[in-house]
Amino acid sequence: MKKVLSKIILVLKFLRNNHAASAELKAKKMNRPNLPCETRWNSNVDSLDYFVIHWSDIACIVNSLLKPTDTVYQAMEELPLKRAASDTLEFLRPLGNALDKLQSDNCTIAECVEIWNDLTEKTPNEYMEKLAARKTMALPNVFYAANLLDHRYRGNRTITRGTVQDKKRTGRPCTARTKQTLRKIKRANYKRENPRTRTTAAQIGTSQSSVSRGLRKDPKITPFHRAKSSTLTPELIRKSKFTSLKEYPLRTERPKLMMYAH
Repeated sequence: MKKVLSKIILVLKFLRNNHAASAELKAKKMNRPNLPCETRWNSNVDSLDYFVIHWSDIACIVNSLLKPTDTVYQAMEELPLKRAASDTLEFLRPLGNALDKLQSDNCTIAECVEIWNDLTEKTPNEYMEKLAARKTMALPNVFYAANLLDHRYRGNRTITRGTVQDKKRTGRPCTARTKQTLRKIKRANYKRENPRTRTTAAQIGTSQSSVSRGLRKDPKITPFHRAKSSTLTPELIRKSKFTSLKEYPLRTERPKLMMYAH
């Protein structure tokens, strides 16, 4: 890419700085070419665009003013130069469009994430590592949070890529209160009026603190207030949808007071 740009810059400098070439450009009603500059965004794209569009006119000017021994003439005589310039322009065009959007006055930080995602999809695999490093440097976590809260995007493309993830929490990980242990704690205290942490811990084979947290924190079991329950009679069974006492649910069939329930 650098070799192609260097040859194109050589031709454009001749058109810009030579008096005869400038007169030919004026006669053909063509603007003077813009040279690439480090302080101007998309200057390389503009130069390549100018070279590709006005290729035939530039070739006529060079052939009429220069000799075959001149370096500019030899650069223009290379057949793959225009094709290489077109390929380079096709590669740099998404970068130029992204820069134009990013430097606009109405661009938000939520849109920056979408612009970078579009650019990532259009970048070849051989340049993906460099683009990913530059993307990490350009987009802090605040940009992803803004993209997540924006009603237009809602972080759909960001979350699927895994760029918005919860940070690793501090402290010791939960290893005792597994799903199997919580299931055993529920089964052991499902019908008890007062859950027993010491007895349950001895039955399951875990600590009392794990049983206590498993009763209150993980299943979110809440205590009920004591209340009197009505006694089941044949008349109530006849009026209900159940035909016999066996079909009643467990809690209604046994009107015991349970301090904890799911």
